[in-house]
Amino acid sequence: SETVAQGLAPSRVRDFSKTAFPSSKMAAREFQVIIFGATGFAGELMAEYFVKHYLKGDKKVKFALAGRNQVKLESLREKLCEIDSDASSIQIMLGDCSNVEGADETSCIAH
Repeated sequence: SETVAQGLAPSRVRDFSKTAFPSSKMAAREFQVIIFGATGFAGELMAEYFVKHYLKGDKKVKFALAGRNQVKLESLREKLCEIDSDASSIQIMLGDCSNVEGADETSCIAH
């Protein structure tokens, strides 16, 4: 969808809060893990752990940060860049878990 493509180009942000999802078939499990609620206490700890242990190398895991607030997610990504500058490549997904249809689509693009 055009909405998704535009959101990816400059800042690698996808807005799934309005169900502007790619087709499940097209997505083909783009991520191994999506850290939903990444700006919360546990989510941030998990994001830091993934950056330290799974961002690159032979144990690399393709993961994304997800939540409702783009500003907070981008701030978290900047903080993660202090741990490893390659964290700037982590994609951000916007969405709300109260949107059941959107949550189903999000789960279709992760393992």
